[in-house]
Amino acid sequence: MSRKKAEDRLLPCPFCGGRPRLLPYRHPTGATGMTVSCTVCGVTKKETTRFKDQIVAAWNRRQGEEILRSRLLSAKEIIKTQEENIRFKADRLEHYRRRLALAHKYLERRSGV
Repeated sequence: MSRKKAEDRLLPCPFCGGRPRLLPYRHPTGATGMTVSCTVCGVTKKETTRFKDQIVAAWNRRQGEEILRSRLLSAKEIIKTQEENIRFKADRLEHYRRRLALAHKYLERRSGV
């Protein structure tokens, strides 16, 4: 059974679906490790480990999907609330248009125009 390279086992970026790249990384404190970066959106996962299997496992955990899922649900709630506000305002606008039309007819009748 052939063992795949660590980079071949990386799942696509959880944010954009782009292809990830595995690179060495050096922290300003001097610590070294590995980083996985998306070649499309640039999102990066850094680990202070030299073991490629550990950084691949950390990247593939898909924590990003949970974050995106919660943000998506929040956005859907915001959109729903905004749609309700728009419908309410549209109803109010129609109400005032009708009242304005009635007032206009009343004034026309009074002035005899």
